[in-house]
Amino acid sequence: MTLQNREILGESLVDVLDSAAQRGEVAIKQLSSRVNRRSELTYSEISQSSQRLASFLSQHDVLPNDRVLIWGPNSLQWVISYFGILRTGAVVVPFDEKREVSFLSRVVEATQPRFVIAGEVQRGQLPSGFGVPIIDMEQIGYIAEVEGSQVGADLSRADLAEIVFT
Repeated sequence: MTLQNREILGESLVDVLDSAAQRGEVAIKQLSSRVNRRSELTYSEISQSSQRLASFLSQHDVLPNDRVLIWGPNSLQWVISYFGILRTGAVVVPFDEKREVSFLSRVVEATQPRFVIAGEVQRGQLPSGFGVPIIDMEQIGYIAEVEGSQVGADLSRADLAEIVFT
């Protein structure tokens, strides 16, 4: 990558998001076909929502290099969760929404996540006494509406952003 491209894109995935937000680009054209749902969302809105989620996570003691697992359907809340986690300096552990709980237990054991952000269906599959605090993915939009302090870990290209299990 040339120096010029690096300056445009920044040093991290969060920088790429924020750069697109500053340019005012539209991120999602069709969010939902349901009545009264927006058909357009900007990178700026995603950036701001992920910043507020990062503030929430930081207030709940999520620190750089902590792991936060995301287990749910593809959605706006999933994207906000992903970037909110990165903003804290924590590491995203995405888990396929259709994977078995037995495999989830092994991933949790290997990564020791601070939180699990889970969709409704996935929360219903968790065993009682799961042992990791759960954040309701469907509530991410509400969490991301709460004003919070600015959170910004000093991220670089060398930082671990994600652990993927296949």
